[in-house]
Amino acid sequence: MLFGLELLVVLGAIFLGVRLGGMGVGYAGGLGVVVLSLGFGLKPGVIPWDVILIIMSVIGAIAAMQLAGGLDYLVSLAEKVCAKILNISIT
Repeated sequence: MLFGLELLVVLGAIFLGVRLGGMGVGYAGGLGVVVLSLGFGLKPGVIPWDVILIIMSVIGAIAAMQLAGGLDYLVSLAEKVCAKILNISIT
């Protein structure tokens, strides 16, 4: 019975993350970890706050880069580097 509830929390966090998209994926994952750790009394040793905060920071930085156009710039740079390495002409 308890396993079914825990599985429901995990699937709910995944579904919520998919619905929110973007930064919501990381936040939903963190919420799932918190609910499983605190709500169900699972003993992971230590609640992985460091991991949750790192995920939130990375997703926040990616979202900011996306809004500022930085991801498009990085993709174009990577394309040029790969083309130069492979001696391919970019059209």
